[in-house]
This record gives sequence, structure tokens and C-alpha cells, in this order.
Amino acid sequence: MCHAKVKGRNLLKILVLQESDWIQRGPHQSHHLLERLSLKGHDVKVVDFEIGRRALRTRGAIAGRATLIAPPKVIEGSKIELIRPTILHLPILDYLSVLLMHSLEIRQQFRVFRPDVVVGFGLLNAFVGIPPARRCRVPFVYYLIDELHQLVL
Repeated sequence: MCHAKVKGRNLLKILVLQESDWIQRGPHQSHHLLERLSLKGHDVKVVDFEIGRRALRTRGAIAGRATLIAPPKVIEGSKIELIRPTILHLPILDYLSVLLMHSLEIRQQFRVFRPDVVVGFGLLNAFVGIPPARRCRVPFVYYLIDELHQLVL
């Protein structure tokens, strides 16, 4: 599951854990920072949660896994891969499914993407991202956003 570090490589593989909607929310500090890092050549992947989906009654209760390139919020030309794990969008069960499905996705990202650093912006998925980061000796940075409660609502 873990990987050996490649010596002499200056670019980073950054795995970002956010349980808010990367596309619909913001732009926030995270967009400014990570879009700029992607322009410098760093590989950025964001695992997010489409938090407002339940309110859209036109969509089903189960959202399958999706990956896409997020449209830039701040910096044209930035490239951030967005990963949305399968989620059950029903009251209370959506947050329980975040714990389970984001945990599985994060483990998969450690096997395949092999991040050099993990940045946590959320609560639940940051919590499930810490153990694999610790196990693989990958630095975990919790980036505290002042208005986190506003992002979740």
C-alpha cells in the first residue's frame, strides 16, 4: 500500500480531502493555493463530497463514483482532478457513507496515486485519511479554515 520515495523529484503528488463540494463552493483559500500549485506542475487530486446533492430532488439517492477535471475557480489553466466516491444521499446515511466510501477511496489513492502529502480540509474524511498517511509515513497537514461550518451548510 505504501511506496518508496523517489529521490531527486521536486514535484509533489498532493491528495486533498474535503467534504464540501469543490466545484459549487468557493472560491476559498484552498482553491487559490492548490490551483497555483497545479500550475507549477504539482499533481493535485481532491476527494470531495457533493454536499448539496440531496437538496436536488431530481437526482437519485445513490451517486456513483465519478472523476473529473475541476473547472478552474481562480487560475485559468490549473488542473485539479476531482474524485467523488460513491455516496448514499439520504439523511444521516450520507455522512455514514462518507466515512466508509471515502475511507475506501483514500486507501485506493495510497495504492495508485501514491501521494507525497495529504491535506485535510474536512472533518470526517480527514479523520479517515490520517491512519493511512501515518502508516505510509506521508505527511498529513490539516488546513484549518475559519469558516468550515459555512462550507458544510
